[in-house]
Amino acid sequence: MKKFVSKANDENLKQNLKMESTTNLATPLIQIFVAGALAGMSFLALNNLDDLNLPSESFVAFFTAAGLMARPIRQLSSLNAVIQKGLAAAEDIFISIDGSPKTILRAWSYQKTSGRYKHKECYL
Repeated sequence: MKKFVSKANDENLKQNLKMESTTNLATPLIQIFVAGALAGMSFLALNNLDDLNLPSESFVAFFTAAGLMARPIRQLSSLNAVIQKGLAAAEDIFISIDGSPKTILRAWSYQKTSGRYKHKECYL
């Protein structure tokens, strides 16, 4: 039994480390993606500034709104880890539900009993 528990703990540790490393890797990758998208937008907008015919207020408002999108995108990346844990748990539950029922066979021995049963002070 001790060997089984140790093996289960090692497997849980391995899976939790995988999950944490994936979660911690996702946030910087998304930040790099957002920074690249903002840089690309800035490059295209500034190169075609004359063709856009945008007033300066609209230009600044657009880039402010684009810059503020980084935080919700990071929050979505942390949501991904929660969804993955939920899907893994659901998979385990459905495997348990869909699996064949386990029968427990035990040898029971019953002893025949004998005796008298007497009612005292029974009221209706």
